[in-house]
Amino acid sequence: MNKRTTVFIGYCKYVSRSGAQEHEIAVSMLKHAFLEFFHTKFRESAVKRDGCGKPYYEENPNLKFNITHCKEGVAVALCDYEVGIDAESMRQVNFRTVKKSCSRGECSYVLGTRATDADGNGRLKQEETKRFLALWTLKESYVKMTGKGLLVPFDTVCFFPPDPCTLREGSTINVKGFDRLCRHYLHVSDRLILALTVQREETAVEPELVWKEYPYESL
Repeated sequence: MNKRTTVFIGYCKYVSRSGAQEHEIAVSMLKHAFLEFFHTKFRESAVKRDGCGKPYYEENPNLKFNITHCKEGVAVALCDYEVGIDAESMRQVNFRTVKKSCSRGECSYVLGTRATDADGNGRLKQEETKRFLALWTLKESYVKMTGKGLLVPFDTVCFFPPDPCTLREGSTINVKGFDRLCRHYLHVSDRLILALTVQREETAVEPELVWKEYPYESL
């Protein structure tokens, strides 16, 4: 079977009231996305998990997908290759979290001159938080793609940080990471930061990204 280089990403922005609601919206989005991208009906009962907890579609394991949700949005990614996606909305982050999950270079990117003397319980400023969440979502999307999850120390999953000026509304940027067999992307929409990791066999081929926003009322 010839694999397509297209990645379909659907997302919905809203304010969550519960984890059950987030799950319900994610399932609804998968139903829409499976029909639109894979041209097949999605059955929730066909979703199983491997030994590391990564979901796969039992009826056809070649249909690769991943989901993510946070309090202000849900997103799904579909592809013919292994794929991982993560979403985060703006929230408070302390210095301890940054230093635990980031490499030294990443800490400098997030905190600037405050990287060496930041107090563990201190809070990040708004722009620092935005830079940290960009890195955090990239790390999450990568470990979700691999299926290894929390087995991988986050400070070893390193990225070459994007220029802060590129993290603007509606932008999608390509980010370089330590794993050269993967492609990494960031997308910013309002208070929602989305990161995508795609495993590629033909490293010279750049995937086509198709972003689609689903209105909450349509799900």
